[in-house]
Amino acid sequence: MTRSFRARLLVPMVAVVLTSALGVALLSRQLTHTELRRVRAHESSQLRDAVVTAYAQRGSWADARAALERLAVDERTLVVDAAGRVVIAPLSELQSAHGERQADGSWRVDVGGRELALRGGEPIEANGQVIGTLLVLPAALDEPSEEQRIDRWLIWIVVGVGLAGVALTFVIARSIARPIETVTETVGRVTAGDRSARAQVTSGGEIGVLAASFNSLLDALDKQEQLRRTMVSDVAHELRAPLANLRYQIEAMQDGVLAADSATLAAVLDDTLALGRLVDDLQDLALADAGQLRIDLGAVDLASELRRAVQSIEPAARAAGVTVELHVDDDVRVLADPRRLAQVTRNLLDNALAHTPPAGTIRIALPRPAGDEVEVRVTDTGEGIAAEHLANVFERFYRVDPSRARATGGAGLGLSIAKQLVEAQGGRIWVESVVGRGASFVFTLRTRS
Repeated sequence: MTRSFRARLLVPMVAVVLTSALGVALLSRQLTHTELRRVRAHESSQLRDAVVTAYAQRGSWADARAALERLAVDERTLVVDAAGRVVIAPLSELQSAHGERQADGSWRVDVGGRELALRGGEPIEANGQVIGTLLVLPAALDEPSEEQRIDRWLIWIVVGVGLAGVALTFVIARSIARPIETVTETVGRVTAGDRSARAQVTSGGEIGVLAASFNSLLDALDKQEQLRRTMVSDVAHELRAPLANLRYQIEAMQDGVLAADSATLAAVLDDTLALGRLVDDLQDLALADAGQLRIDLGAVDLASELRRAVQSIEPAARAAGVTVELHVDDDVRVLADPRRLAQVTRNLLDNALAHTPPAGTIRIALPRPAGDEVEVRVTDTGEGIAAEHLANVFERFYRVDPSRARATGGAGLGLSIAKQLVEAQGGRIWVESVVGRGASFVFTLRTRS
């Protein structure tokens, strides 16, 4: 597959290079030959004028030849007189040659028993009479013509440029294809089960971005896989404890070890409720992931909802020696789902209570709305959160302190659910914290649609 890509990339590039070189060569040849013909026509005209002038002044070809010896005769031009004798020629072997005009207008010149067919045949006139003819020698008579030399040079240039272009094309194609081949090889390794494989690409541009994005995708997949494994492990652990308690208590009641009194039944009920809350949390997250989380937005008295949330947590806060303070202004109405809003506030308060030591304080502040949003801030006086953990606190089953006991740390779903519910209602949520000075969880809600 990678070779096929390199071939598909290389073939058109080579075709473009060769076509361009050939096109430039053909155009250069055409222009050069045209210019040579123009120059030769000009030289022939000058030679013809000089011959006519010399003949007119001397009155005979013998005298005219002597006068024309100093002229630069074109290497392929010769002159025959009216009788067919060669009177001016560039080569000595032609000086005694004799020509004969053919019926088709061409000339045949006999040179030492070898006949040459000459083209041209431009008449030379003096005093109203044709005194001779200007002829052009064939290219095969002596050295190659200028056109032939130019054509040969152009052929060598095309070959040289073509080879250099093909070599450069190979280098460019390799530099382009190699990073993609690297990514493809990495995909194959990952597909084969090597989850640690990464594309080692150092090139810049779009290919470098592609490789970096691919590596980021693999990192994200690894992270999701780790989260999945952690989630399965955590869910199993969270389910195991209440299920084990239920089993032991029910078996104890069956064996008569425990009496089926109100205290035992209350303990069984607590474990059942814990299981129900965990299942509800997982269901909410699954619905949010699927985009099917039901939200019924309406006008809600935010101050009243916060008071109810504080009242629900106050018994647990008193038992833990924690003070809960509520600072709200009345008549603050927001666009929210009352049931989902209660989940958000309860989850944030539960998280604050779990991290606030005895004699600590949880403060809920609700300032006046600013613009189209209202901001709710839940602040505790706990140990705070280190900067490296702030970006992960809303992830599922994430615990800043992995060694925290699950009995006090919860399942690690509350903040993740709070984030999903706030965003589903059109708000935002974030955390601010300084280690040793507590943490503030802040979320916003819209005051209008």
